[in-house]
Amino acid sequence: MSEEKKVDSENTENSEKIEHTDSVEQAEVAEASADTGKENGGEVNVEENEGDASEKQQAHHELHPRKAAAGNKSATIKQDDPEGQKTAEEVKAADNTSETADEEKKTIKNINWKRVILTTAGVLALAVVGGYLGVALYYTSHFLPNTIIDGVDYSGETVKDADARRTVSDNTYTLTLNGREGTQAVLTSDSLGFNVIYSLTMDEIKAKQNALAWGYYYFNNNNYSLDRTISYNSAEIANTLASVQFLQAENMKAPENAYIGDYSTEAGAYVITPEYVGTTVDMDILLSSVENAVSEHSPVLDLDAAGCYTEAAIKSDDEGLVEELSILNKYQDTVVTYDLCGEYYDIDFDLIHDWMIVSGNSVSIDRAKVQEFVEKFAEENDTYGLDEDFTTVDGYTLTLPKGRYGWKLDIETETEQLYADVVSGNQVTREPAFSCTAAQWGKSDIGDTYIEVCLTDQKVYLIEEGKVSFECDCVTGCVAKGNSTPIGIYGVTYKQKDAVLRGPGYASPVKYWMPFNRGVGLHDASWRGKFGGTIYKYSGSHGCVNIPKDAAALLYEKVYRDFPVIVYSVEEARAEEAAREAAKATPTPSPTATATPTATTAPTVAPTEVTTPTPTAEVTEIPTEPVVTEVTVPTEATVPEPEPTVETIPEPVPEPVPDPGM
Repeated sequence: MSEEKKVDSENTENSEKIEHTDSVEQAEVAEASADTGKENGGEVNVEENEGDASEKQQAHHELHPRKAAAGNKSATIKQDDPEGQKTAEEVKAADNTSETADEEKKTIKNINWKRVILTTAGVLALAVVGGYLGVALYYTSHFLPNTIIDGVDYSGETVKDADARRTVSDNTYTLTLNGREGTQAVLTSDSLGFNVIYSLTMDEIKAKQNALAWGYYYFNNNNYSLDRTISYNSAEIANTLASVQFLQAENMKAPENAYIGDYSTEAGAYVITPEYVGTTVDMDILLSSVENAVSEHSPVLDLDAAGCYTEAAIKSDDEGLVEELSILNKYQDTVVTYDLCGEYYDIDFDLIHDWMIVSGNSVSIDRAKVQEFVEKFAEENDTYGLDEDFTTVDGYTLTLPKGRYGWKLDIETETEQLYADVVSGNQVTREPAFSCTAAQWGKSDIGDTYIEVCLTDQKVYLIEEGKVSFECDCVTGCVAKGNSTPIGIYGVTYKQKDAVLRGPGYASPVKYWMPFNRGVGLHDASWRGKFGGTIYKYSGSHGCVNIPKDAAALLYEKVYRDFPVIVYSVEEARAEEAAREAAKATPTPSPTATATPTATTAPTVAPTEVTTPTPTAEVTEIPTEPVVTEVTVPTEATVPEPEPTVETIPEPVPEPVPDPGM
């Protein structure tokens, strides 16, 4: 049913209800007149009134049921009233008529609200339609929402504004050149001869849009990808590039090839120094790259990424360079470690690389340079033959020469061994080839375990770990015969049991033989009945240190090759000490006062103590022939009698044996 038909139907129903209501009101007026007539004594047709009242009451109930109920209640009250003049039927009929009128009024109000709602809805609909059409009218001269042309948003712009904006964008196009080492240049559209022609104009794009569809595109994209033709001027580009400062020849740096540099102590090997890429630009490649960038409307051109720079001929990964590096580093892992009494000295590639001779694809070791190293090592570390300060058990510090003791590198033997170790490319730990060794590595090479022989006291001490562990009396070389035992620092050459010491016309066996200075050594002397005292001065040995058999046995078990033996005398040290003490004990004379200033007094000279010099042992070699010296034996009881066996038996000399040293 149409809107107009619905409205007419409703109007017809309302008209009928109004007419019905008017007839009811007329009936109510007639009823009121009848009641009035009764009150005034007029005659009324009861039957007719009753019939009319019944019809009116029925109509009243249909329209106003609640009022009818109320009317019934009122009628009941009136029937109970003895003074009431109306019958119950008349009251009820009147009430029904009133309820019907109220119901009709409510119906009229509902009809009016519907009219308001319908009218409002119609107005709103007209407003929405009018607003949409108004916006559509706006978009007849403007680009629709979400209009994207080649990635640029032109929504809501007029054709003129959009065209102007695109033209300005094209005219302000720039190409930024990014070079090495932070260099940069910006090329403008004018300097490039830049121009753009599009496949569609802004007018043509706008003509394709339907303004009434603006609501759809408000929520959806409206993209346009246009074909465009970009033109440029190659000559102008070339001229522009030539004017760029970092592209001028004098400002470019040529590339440099990679190479193997000097030995790197930090890396412990030879390393490749990488190539220097430089900043030299190939202008032909650059021109072509710029033209391509302009054609693609690119805002930036990276010269390095575009391959515009000239390259070094030899790079770090060059096969020939890598092979050469492996040859140079052939001995990189070679290590020869010297074990120096628990201290270690490494001969590694830091040293070996200087000994290499590179020839083509091969590398060899220079033997002469190996020998130079060994000679230098010996010069810096040998202690053989050098004087050394030594502190005795009595606390005297003496500077003593070294005999056959100390570190002495066998240069020739060690050169050959070290050369062989390096050429093998192995890792080796060993002691260098020494011709003479010592107890402790370093300039102070005696250590804390050794034997002391004190010529002055005729004592032998065994020092172990810095403490005296054993001592005994001894008899050393005869001073009177010029055979004093040589003073110095020595090492045991070897040791032998049951040796036979031979001399001209004799052969004397000894149980324990421990030579330390050629034919001079420690040994037992069974032919002696006493040791110590002053025997050595007039009846001593030819230079050996004679000790009791049990003492010789003990020392024999302790010593080994190069075990230190220190021979010294403290006579001079004690004499100097006594002189110092005497000087301290002599009082210093006080000055004598005189009346005459010019008078002088002779200084008092303290008497000088005269001491008889004792012979000192300066002999460093045992005489080949016995030296016979007449000795007058004093008769004083303070001088011990010489042992008869000593004077009749010359000092034996050891049987010739191979001497490992000098």
